Amino acid sequence: MNSYSLFGRDIFAPEVDEICVGNDSMTFADYEECRMFDLTVEVFYNNALLLELFKLLKMNGILISSLITRIHESVTSANGPLAEIYEGFRRETNELFDSPEQLFDFLHQDDVVEQYKTGKLGNNEQLMYSALIVFRNMKDVHDIAYGVAEELLREKGVHDDWIEGYIAELIQFSLLRKQDMLNTEPDENRVFHYDFISLEKNGFNDDPRQYARLDGVELRFTHDDFQRELITGYCNVYGASNRGLGNIFGMGKNIRSFYRRIETVPPVEKPAVTSSTLSELA
Repeated sequence: MNSYSLFGRDIFAPEVDEICVGNDSMTFADYEECRMFDLTVEVFYNNALLLELFKLLKMNGILISSLITRIHESVTSANGPLAEIYEGFRRETNELFDSPEQLFDFLHQDDVVEQYKTGKLGNNEQLMYSALIVFRNMKDVHDIAYGVAEELLREKGVHDDWIEGYIAELIQFSLLRKQDMLNTEPDENRVFHYDFISLEKNGFNDDPRQYARLDGVELRFTHDDFQRELITGYCNVYGASNRGLGNIFGMGKNIRSFYRRIETVPPVEKPAVTSSTLSELA
């Protein structure tokens, strides 16, 4: 949506798309629901954001399609933590006009062009709302997805004690890597009782019980120098507005490049106790 000055004249040059939102076999309500479900798939599936959870469910014979379908029921419910974001997406999906004439009349109203320029109108709603959920609501994503997963595991009869403990640590591990992932400042250490580094190297394809570590493994979560430069560059170019986050989400191609790196923290060596040390203590 742009205006250009040429030969002393202001020329208004909007770009207009014509799309099909229904036919004899698909109502507009069906189209709208498809768009809403597309947002769920984009956030919860397409970027492998929950890969670690997917592998646990597959190992226990649960279809990921069952997980995504039930997640969609949860996120579109009136009381869900993401309900307001989904309603915003629905509202912007409905920024449609029945005819070119109706659209052109609207575009020539006062301040409409400025609203498109500022991002109040005309956003790529798919990118922007996906970005809002991923960059600002990662905790809600995990609460919803893991809550649904545990329901499915119970229904399958495989929600054993070890799975409950593993999931509790897996949520912490995943959030430390992905929550607020555009913030490059904090480093954090956390002790886990599974070797998540080895699990990740094997794509989380093995039984996690093979990687149990009763004594605990301390991990550090941090962005490396390349990531800091990459993220800072994106934020400087696009900013942290809703539209800016949508651009970063789209330009980032693979948001896994924003995940914090993980490394093992070497254990602190305790000084050896000798007879002279004991006599000093005495």
